[in-house]
Amino acid sequence: MTMRVLAVDPGVTTGLAHYDGTEPPRAEQHPALDALIVAALIVRDGVDLVASEAFVISAGTLRKSRDGQTSIEVIGALRWLCHEHGVRFELQPAAEALKLVTNDKLRALGWWCQGDHARDASRHLAYAMARHGAIDRARLLTRNMGTI
Repeated sequence: MTMRVLAVDPGVTTGLAHYDGTEPPRAEQHPALDALIVAALIVRDGVDLVASEAFVISAGTLRKSRDGQTSIEVIGALRWLCHEHGVRFELQPAAEALKLVTNDKLRALGWWCQGDHARDASRHLAYAMARHGAIDRARLLTRNMGTI
């Protein structure tokens, strides 16, 4: 059975990547409210997991970004949406996803896409699927991935 996953890069511009067994996954980016509407429809139609980039509040993020409040609100709305539909919700560290799933690896998967936020959502999608065994994590760790 195919693992169905929605991965999210939350923010003022929110990236979404959705895997339902078709290749490549759908990846897109929208203003936050529009992205939440799309996410609600995807969750309603059925996913096994929603994986979101974690947003960690620190002195540095407060100085560098006005995006923090929107990111936190998107994450909260996603958490509630998952609770309402009985879907597992996980937060993932951005640095870990970026370390494991580089742009070259997204290209090798055939999951590289236009738009920084859509691409980051695709990265979180691959990371979540690797964590749950839907993608062979050992192959993501190698330089020459071959086909996945």
